[in-house]
Amino acid sequence: MKQVAYLLGMAVVAGLLLSACSMDRKHGLCPNASILANTSTATVFKDRMEGDPSGELYELTMTGVTSDCSFDKDEGTADSSLTLTFRATRTPTSQAAEYTVPYYVAVTRDSTTIVSKQILSASLAFRPGEASPTFTADVSTVSIRLDNGKKPYDYGILAGLQLTQAQLDYNKKMGRFAP
Repeated sequence: MKQVAYLLGMAVVAGLLLSACSMDRKHGLCPNASILANTSTATVFKDRMEGDPSGELYELTMTGVTSDCSFDKDEGTADSSLTLTFRATRTPTSQAAEYTVPYYVAVTRDSTTIVSKQILSASLAFRPGEASPTFTADVSTVSIRLDNGKKPYDYGILAGLQLTQAQLDYNKKMGRFAP
């Protein structure tokens, strides 16, 4: 009986150790994906009302990013896919509205150098009476060719809204993301 309990205990410990080894080991190699705070929120205004809070059409916030990746050691490449989550808000109205939202995905090396940047767009739709929809956008591939001696985790993926200078200025004026 003691021997059976001992073997059962060893099997449990071995199973836990093996699952810890295989558990998301690939994820530790992947580039980290995150949202750049300074570009996570945009306020869009009605025509000729730029910067006037009473002319706000809607506000958009990028609220989350998840990623997955594959690493080809022989080719020296890492390919990531992303799902970005957005939340829009507006004053409730009986009118439906649709907008195209520009955002970017950039690859950085060693947290200091931008290696590549893509400008993409997502569709935002407000149904009649809807004030705060949440939606996602999928980026099927972000490819990274690794420099000699670099690992996938030496790179990062940054996402954010592609803001105009006026939108950046408005974020500063409103005290968003001030140091």
